[in-house]
Formats: sequence, structure tokens, C-alpha cells
Amino acid sequence: MKELIGWLKDIEHLASVAYRQAAALHAEDAEFSAFLSRIADDEAWHCQVMGNAADFLASGEEHLPAIAVDVATSEQIKGYFEEMQQGLDQQTLSKQGLIEKIMEAELSEWNKIFLYVVSQLKEKNSEFKYPAARIQAHIQEIERFAATLAGGAQIVEQIRALPKVWVENILIVDDEATITQLIRSLLEGAGNIDVAGNGQEALELIDRTYYKLIISDMSMPVMDGERLFEHVAARFPDANKRFLFMTGELTSERADFFKRRHLRYMTKPMHIKDLREEAAAILRSI
Repeated sequence: MKELIGWLKDIEHLASVAYRQAAALHAEDAEFSAFLSRIADDEAWHCQVMGNAADFLASGEEHLPAIAVDVATSEQIKGYFEEMQQGLDQQTLSKQGLIEKIMEAELSEWNKIFLYVVSQLKEKNSEFKYPAARIQAHIQEIERFAATLAGGAQIVEQIRALPKVWVENILIVDDEATITQLIRSLLEGAGNIDVAGNGQEALELIDRTYYKLIISDMSMPVMDGERLFEHVAARFPDANKRFLFMTGELTSERADFFKRRHLRYMTKPMHIKDLREEAAAILRSI
């Protein structure tokens, strides 16, 4: 496993350097350059994760991995980034050619091996569960970009076929079962979804599970949305980044509460597209 981790660390470094250079060369295309910068940051962080993994394994018994990287596979994957780097240095690599190289690399055995190692590590040490969640977000970032490309549907299917190392937990809180059922169906596939009928029920679930996204109504019996948030915020400093509130009536008091606490909110009736986009923004945040 140590040898596998060392190899992955080298590949992540190559990817980070190539993506960073590509972002600088395509600075005139702000959206594309920003995408390249984000995935460059991700790869640099993945390299750090592999460094932490090497330190973790150095103090314990060596774990025998299920696979090893042969020379041919290693050279092929390194070749993606070496060719990318050469094309960037000589400025002979077109934008389309760069995209193709990135997708070839991201869909190669490289990421399958990386996901395997992270999945193994998170079972051995809980410290690797957060990296697992962030790595899954990186894959989703690549998927979202691929979906914007001409002919990107096939690439998206290939990305979705990659094994998942993390599935986010979502909590929907509303006293109307028809609403929780509807939102649950609209967000199906976004993560593991639980429901609660009021704030008190939600707190009991939050005691047992970390929810990356909490969609809550404001007006509920037993405990309303505002009191639910105050209880959660007292325990989790990042609570405002995880809540998405729903309200049928946006009073001045509620508007002030949302503004003061820097909270996302939607007024009913909510547009399906907006709901999905707001939920996705929270789920992919770090």
C-alpha cells in the first residue's frame, strides 16, 4: 500500500502542475480557467492527502493492497500529463485537445486506484472520511463540466460509473409529509435522505448523523426552524453553510434572521430548478 500511495502522490503532483499551467494559459476564458484552477487546487490537496496517508501507514503494519500498478499502466497515465505539459509549454495544445487529455486522465485507472486507496483508508481511520467527501466533490466537479461539453453525455456516464467513496447525508424538516416526500423525490440520487416532522425530531437525527444539507421549513409545531437552527449552530460553527430554509411568508423578522445569520432561503412556491441548484451548491461546498 505504501508503494501505491507514493505513486499516487507523484501523479497528483503532475496533475496539479499541468492544470495550474493550463489555467494561466486560458486566463482569457474566465469560466474555463476557473474550472482548471479548482481542479488544480483539488489535485494539490489530493497530493497532501496521500502524504498524510504515507505518514499514517508508516507508523503501523503494512497493509497488502488488492492491486499493484504495473510499469505499462504507470507510464500510460504519466504520459497523459507529460503530453499535456509539452503541449502547454509549446502552446500547441488546443482547448479541445486539452479537454480531451484531462478527460482521458480523469477516466483512467488513476482515479479508480485513488478512490480504492481512499476507501480503504477511511475504513481504517476516521480522519480520512472528510477527504473522502471532498474527493467525491472533485469527481462531481469534473462531471458537471463534462455535461457542458458537446458529446459529454458519454463522459458523464463513465464518470458516474466510478465507485463512490462518499455519499452525503441530507435532512428534510417539515410538518407536512407531502412536502417532505416531494422534496425527497426531487433530490433523489443527491445523497442519503432522512425526514423529520419538526425541529425536535430533526435534532434527534442530527445527534446521530452528520448532515451536509438541512432543508427546513420555518413554521412547525414543537420546534420551529429558527429554534432548530439556534440549537444546531450552538454545536456546529458551520451550521449556516448547511441550512436551506423554506418559508411561506417572508416577514421582516424572518428576513432579518436570514440576513443576520447569513442563511440561504427560498420562498414558497419554490421553483424546482432553483431548489435543486441551491441544494447542489451546499452539497458541493467544502
